[in-house]
Amino acid sequence: MNQLLEFKLNELTDAQEKILISEKLATIGNLTAGMAHELNTPLTAIISSNATIEEFLKINFQKIVNKVFAFSEEDRERFHTLQKVYTQIKNEYLNENQENDLKKEIQVKYAKSLQSIDPNETEEIVSLIIDSFAYLLGENLNSILGTKKQKEILSLSVNVANLFESSYVISIASERFTNVVKSLKKYLISDDGPMDQSDLFGRR
Repeated sequence: MNQLLEFKLNELTDAQEKILISEKLATIGNLTAGMAHELNTPLTAIISSNATIEEFLKINFQKIVNKVFAFSEEDRERFHTLQKVYTQIKNEYLNENQENDLKKEIQVKYAKSLQSIDPNETEEIVSLIIDSFAYLLGENLNSILGTKKQKEILSLSVNVANLFESSYVISIASERFTNVVKSLKKYLISDDGPMDQSDLFGRR
């Protein structure tokens, strides 16, 4: 009788373990599919940003160096002043409406300086101000707008700004990538019960 009871208990334990393993494998399957989706976005961002950096180093870097050296001392200083703002661009992502509002604000705020620019180029200069983040200079932007090299300074700075943006995107995407992998590892060694995708991917 005791042997039969022990046999039945072992049989029940084995069945429970098989059910738990089956449930965990099914959960892992679902989470793996979700993880692949979650990792695709940062991975795509990293690949795209890396391509931008590679293009800068292969094509634009030497051109920028040569052109900056050809500037007057005053224009070189204007260019270098603009580069200093790029530590701030991580918080400067604009949607279409925000960009349109900013264009209007720039046209009003720097109207006096923009008057000295060829009217046919005003719209392009305003776009360059936004793309180069030169609007972060505040009143110091007038110094760039006041030189004949304003378009060249802004155009070169757009390339540098893209480099800083790409570096920041890679940093954020890599952090996201790492967090997902850490969460998955934590799940695989956890004995605290099942996790769902909100646990794994940090959603609330």
